[in-house]
Amino acid sequence: MAYCSPTDQLSYLDTPEFYYIALHFLGFIAIPLHLFGAYCIMFKTPSSMSSVKPSMLNYHFWTFIVDLVFSILVCPYFIFPVFGIVPLGILQQLGISVPIQMYITFTAAVFLFFSGVLILENRYVIITNSNKTWRRLRVPWLIGMGIYAVLVFLPVYLNIPEDQKSAKQVAYEKNCLFIQKLPCLLPEIRSAALFIIAEDFLVTYFSGMVMQLIVLMHSLIFSGYTHWTLKKESSRLSNKTLKLQKQFLRPVYIQMAVPVFTLQAPLVFIGIEYVLKFHTQTWNNLGFIAFSSYGFISTLFMLSFHSPYREFLFEAICSRTGVKKIRAVSSNIATRNSNLTVCI
Repeated sequence: MAYCSPTDQLSYLDTPEFYYIALHFLGFIAIPLHLFGAYCIMFKTPSSMSSVKPSMLNYHFWTFIVDLVFSILVCPYFIFPVFGIVPLGILQQLGISVPIQMYITFTAAVFLFFSGVLILENRYVIITNSNKTWRRLRVPWLIGMGIYAVLVFLPVYLNIPEDQKSAKQVAYEKNCLFIQKLPCLLPEIRSAALFIIAEDFLVTYFSGMVMQLIVLMHSLIFSGYTHWTLKKESSRLSNKTLKLQKQFLRPVYIQMAVPVFTLQAPLVFIGIEYVLKFHTQTWNNLGFIAFSSYGFISTLFMLSFHSPYREFLFEAICSRTGVKKIRAVSSNIATRNSNLTVCI
């Protein structure tokens, strides 16, 4: 089997070593931040936000798990478009089979997506307290979403080729119909190290995209109904209540929406590679490093945009550095957020 074209030029950014070091470095930075974020949610969430604490903690838990899986436990080095994987993490060293590692990786990502939907659903339930129809449907919906998250990638897991030598040959032949060459594989990942997840990359790719469309649809529905209810009930609710709801929703949207780019960008890029018939392992590596940084970025956004956590963070920084702190309030900021602690 030909792995390389004479025109291929490899750089350090193509290598598993770079990918492994980058993910581990990111993981060891992210883990302390995740623990600090969990502490803030559990002990620094004000009483006015207590109703959303469980859903926020659930979302934070899954961002932490996905970061842990991608950066330390599995460290999946992906080879596209053949949909091959080389696990570089701790689970591989412990002898855990590659199919199980793959299933853990994909399922954790699905639960991360759905945990974000649960925050929006929880806010919808709180605001539409009188919606008896949804309260009856809520438990079956939650059970259904949980079952779907567990099963969505089970067919991929069950159809992983047992004969890997044959699978590599089939994947090579199929993809040669679309591109002129497979990515040039380094000596250390040839032969047994490269594990083919699926002979047909496109089917698995579209399965993942359908899952994301389901998540997007639910997110838009809950967000839309929440805003519609707030607008409808604005005459009944006090200005303070409306203000608190909007102050909570704005940071939540930012926390979840902005880092989503780090999730979607590499997936979209892989699709473009497939359609336009080109491949670059460097950009694939960088894309999945960005993918694994989602939890880290999301936690940074949470600490930055939720004022109670931001206040506690500033106070912690000030106390650790031994500098004085003051309470600074401007007329514009005061209308939207609580007082800001500023170190001087």
